[in-house]
Amino acid sequence: MNGNLEGSKIMDLLSDGLDRGLSLVRYVRDLYIAAEERILDDPQRAIEICRDGLNALEKGPSSDSSDLDAPRYSKGKFHLLLASIYLNEDRGLQLAEENYHESKNEFGSRKWFQLEALAYLGLAISRQKLRDLDGAISACNSAMSSVNQEGMPENIDPADLIKLRRAIENENARILRLIVEGQHRLTIEPPPPPILEVPLKELHEGIISSLPVEEIQADYDTEEAASVVETPPTEKILPIFNISAVEGLIKTSEESSLNLISREDYEQKVAGIFEKVVIDLTELTERSRIQYVDYILEIGEGLRLNDNLKQRIWLPIQQKTAPKDLDGKMVIVLEKEADEISASLKTFVKADDHFFLKSRNKNSASIILLHYKSNLQKIKNYYTALHEENVVGKRVDEVQITGALYYNQPILPESIEAVKAFIWQVPVVNDISAGQGHSIEEDKIRDYVELRENNRRDADYFVVVVKEDSMIGDGIFPGSYALIRQQEKVINKSIAAIIYKTPKTKPRSVLKRYYVINEKVNHLQHWLLESSNPSSKHFVMIPNGADVKEIKNFYAKRKLSNRIIFYENAELKIVGKFIKTVERN
Repeated sequence: MNGNLEGSKIMDLLSDGLDRGLSLVRYVRDLYIAAEERILDDPQRAIEICRDGLNALEKGPSSDSSDLDAPRYSKGKFHLLLASIYLNEDRGLQLAEENYHESKNEFGSRKWFQLEALAYLGLAISRQKLRDLDGAISACNSAMSSVNQEGMPENIDPADLIKLRRAIENENARILRLIVEGQHRLTIEPPPPPILEVPLKELHEGIISSLPVEEIQADYDTEEAASVVETPPTEKILPIFNISAVEGLIKTSEESSLNLISREDYEQKVAGIFEKVVIDLTELTERSRIQYVDYILEIGEGLRLNDNLKQRIWLPIQQKTAPKDLDGKMVIVLEKEADEISASLKTFVKADDHFFLKSRNKNSASIILLHYKSNLQKIKNYYTALHEENVVGKRVDEVQITGALYYNQPILPESIEAVKAFIWQVPVVNDISAGQGHSIEEDKIRDYVELRENNRRDADYFVVVVKEDSMIGDGIFPGSYALIRQQEKVINKSIAAIIYKTPKTKPRSVLKRYYVINEKVNHLQHWLLESSNPSSKHFVMIPNGADVKEIKNFYAKRKLSNRIIFYENAELKIVGKFIKTVERN
């Protein structure tokens, strides 16, 4: 297959041997060959055959007896071919983009990095033709990151990788030229260098010659340089903040006069109660990227969202709090109008007499942030000449701006298979009563503990230090840190954090096993708070209006009265459910 068609160039790179050692599922091989033969002469028929092949893979057996990787590889290769046909035709470019994306996912799931890079390259070309230049640059960066990954199959010829890398570099240069010609002010950050487990001098000479100069260490010839191999970290821990947590926080500086939100601003605002996510870097095909992310913003409820932002998505943010560092980067912009906060995704541009926040779509306005004595009309005329028709002017103190969205990629939490765990920040309170209500008063918090859990925090929690020995039978000893989930109801036999009082006693808080006795008989209904220490007494809480004599007889007949303290006309409130004891940090 040859010619100047973009899709054919992608398939030519594949035919050079990037998939050496991989096999199609047997029952779709003939379909693939038939589609490939018709890609130029009868593209419509080739599209139909590709769809037949994908349908066959969906309905057929999940594995091939000869090769367990064959189904994934087959789906990825059909999507790659289908996307390339659409790209050749220069029609249905959106379909080309979607199929390259599917191909990238199939190849990436098995860590076939060279094929993932090829699909990313096709994605970059599709986006460039759709004039999504920011997205095209992002796809090029992803392609280069994939092709530079460690762990390439040994049977792949290094010369084929060099050709693929040069094709990516050429496409990246073409997109940059389009950006310059379109007068976009965009600063492109190159992908981080690959993590190498062997000294560079031991690699194929052709690969060394193709690497950027800054990736090649100066002192190759010394024994020390050849023997030192940096061990990459195995995990990355990132804090997760609600994007609207800094509502009303104004932060200005003489240098910028911008409200630039930093990680420290979020940490101070949320007062230590936030989650962290643990990313398993060994499970990521793009581990070098995530290492440069500083925190994650999560879009919660109560925001008006623009620029295709959606609830629950994660925004990986790289800490940048100076305008010169943000120039050309995607940022999250928060604006407050009346009682409503809006969030949008824009490209930050630093100019001499203003800042420009370029919108990603026509439905959302671009914003001119004015310096002192800037001429708004003159600046508007400038952007109108650049076909920026939907432009508004604002003062710099009317918006808040986050750090840079790293690699321009919002993500869904469930799409990250490499999430290893979550770390909860949980307040340690003075006593159980301090844990009432979802918002715990700061003066009642004595410390915080960090808990590493498999799942996200699903409710509000607090920790209380156990003072008594009444629950030692359940492994809850004096001095233990007891984790409590805040809730107002628990089922029978649960260990609960409880507050009780009577007309003769002040409110007291206890940790006991909770029962409702005779729940369906009003005059006999009461609560039993059971101890698990044989030497401690149980509490029977008798509410106002219940038959005290009958309830006491109930326990006397069972010869339990000597182990019980009765509280008459009692009131009881459940603060939360005991989950487990935790270690002090």
